[in-house]
Amino acid sequence: MMIKSILIMVCMGVLSFPLYAQDTLAISFMEAVSQALKGNAEHNININNQRLNEAIKKQAFYANFPNVGINLNAQRVTGQQTQQVDDGFVVDNFTNYHNSAGFNVNVPVFNMFRRINTYKAEKLRESAGSFDLVRSEQNVVYQVSNQYLQVLLSQELLRIAEENLENQKELLRQIDGYVEAGIRTLSDAFNQQSEVARLEAVSYDANIQLMNDVLLLAEIIQLEQGWIPDVEPIESELMAEEWGEMELNELLALAYQERPEVKRDELLAEAYIKDIKASKAGYFPRLNAFYNYNSFSTSIVDRSFNQQFFEFNPNGVIGISLNIPVFGNFENKTNVTRSNISFQNHLIVQEATQRKIYQEVRLAHANYLASKKKMETTKIQLRAAEQAQMVISERFRLGLSNFVDLSQANSQLVQAQSDLAQALYTRYFQNIMLMYAVGNLKLNF
Repeated sequence: MMIKSILIMVCMGVLSFPLYAQDTLAISFMEAVSQALKGNAEHNININNQRLNEAIKKQAFYANFPNVGINLNAQRVTGQQTQQVDDGFVVDNFTNYHNSAGFNVNVPVFNMFRRINTYKAEKLRESAGSFDLVRSEQNVVYQVSNQYLQVLLSQELLRIAEENLENQKELLRQIDGYVEAGIRTLSDAFNQQSEVARLEAVSYDANIQLMNDVLLLAEIIQLEQGWIPDVEPIESELMAEEWGEMELNELLALAYQERPEVKRDELLAEAYIKDIKASKAGYFPRLNAFYNYNSFSTSIVDRSFNQQFFEFNPNGVIGISLNIPVFGNFENKTNVTRSNISFQNHLIVQEATQRKIYQEVRLAHANYLASKKKMETTKIQLRAAEQAQMVISERFRLGLSNFVDLSQANSQLVQAQSDLAQALYTRYFQNIMLMYAVGNLKLNF
């Protein structure tokens, strides 16, 4: 049995070495969230998408202004060409240097508010994208919260396992003394040695579980390779609990107001309506105004560049153009149909989101109430286990109880301690889950 104990301790030391041999970084919960937000791929993609939405909105806004352009051309033409001489034309081979420039302005006058509706649609999409950004932040906070609390729970379970192991080692020394004094039998000593070896294995498993949870947290918060987080404890009084005290109907009403997806879908629905109006503008005439100024110079004319370009050759054109759609190969009708289908599909998604929110809030509320009740029962369980272990330990010391009763009492005490720790952190997590389901995940720690 002693050899088995030594081997277990050696394995624990070897397997735990890679974890503690790495550099540790003391980190609080808020620091963990901040670190995770910097490295989370989904959140950073949403940030980039929002930048794109802002650029598209800006482009749609400036589409309402005149389109201004300048064109410059310079060319060298060699070969047979036609040039005007007096009242006729002469065809000859020569080289001609030709330079031209133009200034163009196109002004949209009326197109059935197509550009205005397009700008309003893109503005609504940009606003909707900000709610996607809010939800992705909440997703990161939720993921970090879950794993951060799991690490704290694993630390507590490891502490309980190690404390129980030390207590059982002390009990083994006492039993050895009882055996020498003739109070207990040698079988009790052997049984206790087996129990100590079992608890060493339990402590080993708890250590491995903590290692896994810490490394998973390091992955979630995107720590650099070779670093592991050393989490700081969370004070229980800093955990908000007002959400769990609300009725289900109140939580649902709050969720339909606070969830970013609800606000996003409402804005997108308005954007799709604007798209429909913009696409229907293709059925109506479009009126534009324009102004063009052009001039050129050529080497075949015996005048200077300034004389040609600024005195003899410039011309300006100002006018309006009216485009009346008669038959456009059903392009306009297809655009309108596409916009309507997109709007109908969005309504389907919006309805599905409403059902999802209802289910999530209802489930989170039920789980929180269950975790609260479990917390109360585990406290009673722990008090009873402590009293039972105290009484049986004293009876065992006096020789009035056997080893089986003592072992069972110790196991029940450790189980009660573990159950209480799990119930405590489960209640914390279920409260966070409820805030996440409501859409108001603003933690106060």
